[in-house]
Amino acid sequence: MYKKIVDHIYREYTLANRILKFFYIFYYNITVDYMVIKIRFFRTFGFFPNLSNPKTFNEKIQWIKLNYMNDSKGIYADKYLVREYVGNTVGIKYLIPLVFQTKDLSKVIEEVLPDFPCILKVNHSSGNVFIIKDKRKHDLENTKKHLRFQLRQNFYHLNREVQYRDITPRVLVEKLLLTANGEIPEDIKIHCFHGVPKFIQIDTSRFNEHKRSMYDVDWNFLDFKWKKEKGNEIPKPDNLNEMLRIAKDLSAPFLYTRVDLYNVENKIFFGELTFTPGSGYLAFETIDIDLAWGKELDLLTK
Repeated sequence: MYKKIVDHIYREYTLANRILKFFYIFYYNITVDYMVIKIRFFRTFGFFPNLSNPKTFNEKIQWIKLNYMNDSKGIYADKYLVREYVGNTVGIKYLIPLVFQTKDLSKVIEEVLPDFPCILKVNHSSGNVFIIKDKRKHDLENTKKHLRFQLRQNFYHLNREVQYRDITPRVLVEKLLLTANGEIPEDIKIHCFHGVPKFIQIDTSRFNEHKRSMYDVDWNFLDFKWKKEKGNEIPKPDNLNEMLRIAKDLSAPFLYTRVDLYNVENKIFFGELTFTPGSGYLAFETIDIDLAWGKELDLLTK
């Protein structure tokens, strides 16, 4: 396999680009996981992580990547396969309607897209989605160019998140969730430690002026910044207890899980399960907050 890659690089790239390409192959594909993690962690936080006795939340996420994540977690990280787990655990009524799925990008044509707004995304990465509000006006071929690149990627190589390593890539077409005002709903991300919801993260305006508000489970506003700009205080949802119950049930088998939900006109929809948010490189406003979150996660219990 590597001989074919080397031959391709020598045929297609200039000397400078060959050197860069070989560096990326070494760094992302050959370098052992803990070395990549230590280097990236140092570049982010300015100190090397303590992987034998981690204290902060972000250090413990690195420990989870190295010691807790395995191929079996892939069915929960796979945005397609996880639907069965969600349906069996909390009910299919919480699933976003799936219009179409395929491993073959050539089958993504205008005829398979719905007449209502939808989202195109892949099942094995994080964050990259394509919104189609009117398929007749959308440049589908351009979107497919981006999807083609994503389908070729192995998300594991970037940050050593093992749960993504063996996912079979596919394209998903889902109904686009919209509020009564025609807006994208807020992301509600519930951080669960040992199957117990502890913190709630609300991400607003993700596609323009992304802001983030933090709460405890009693809906007390937590006045700190976590990566994104702090958002304004948001009224407590009427169905908060239902969301917390869903998060508790879905996170029950795991050390730590972030359960992502949407609340559209008081109807709850499941987004995804995340075991290693930001791959453990999201700096809190202060180290004290990082340590406080870290105390919630006991790595010896499971």
